[in-house]
Amino acid sequence: MTRTKPIKMKRNTRILMVLLVVLPILVWFVFFRLPSTYSAEAITGQVVDKQTGKPLANAIVIAYWELERRYNFEGNILAGHLHVQEVLTDEFGYYTIDSWEPKQRPKKTWMTHNSPRLVVFKEGYDFFSEGNFKWSRSDERQYKRRKVHISRWDKKTIKLEKFEGGLEEYYKRLSRVDNALAAILDQNMGARACDWKNIPQMMITFDKYDQLLKHAGLARSGIP
Repeated sequence: MTRTKPIKMKRNTRILMVLLVVLPILVWFVFFRLPSTYSAEAITGQVVDKQTGKPLANAIVIAYWELERRYNFEGNILAGHLHVQEVLTDEFGYYTIDSWEPKQRPKKTWMTHNSPRLVVFKEGYDFFSEGNFKWSRSDERQYKRRKVHISRWDKKTIKLEKFEGGLEEYYKRLSRVDNALAAILDQNMGARACDWKNIPQMMITFDKYDQLLKHAGLARSGIP
């Protein structure tokens, strides 16, 4: 009888050691493991004039799903995007961003809580740019582990306000669109050299106002 007690203690110790090794691994797989792929559901909505409520035709709508990666111990940095779509609103101001099938998640990156970010631009109006959710640490952890992403702007109306001011000031506002599209246009933020081809209508608009500013003899700022 005196020998069985040490044997039981050894067994219990072994079981405890196994649990200490296995449990953290199980917890990681269940709560922290990132999906190997991401996909997204379609987004539909309408763009209207804020003052009159009239629909705005041919407004540019861009949706993109941005990625980020660990930068240092202090935080993360943008790592480009996984998917981007650009569409124009129809005569009634409606638009549809198509759903997309699972895409492989690049190594050491994850989807941000901003995804999809929606950027809307109509000439003569202030632009609209909004991420998907307000940031919180818990939301961020949950969002990057979600395999299928939806937009909080789905089936909602976006109201654009008319711009009051001169060409140079409007051009400065337009340069902020460039900042909003950093994951597509800025290679320091993970964008690839030819990613701008995904947003041809927006690039045509950038070029148009670049030429207008040049002919007016005004200073150029911020637009690629």
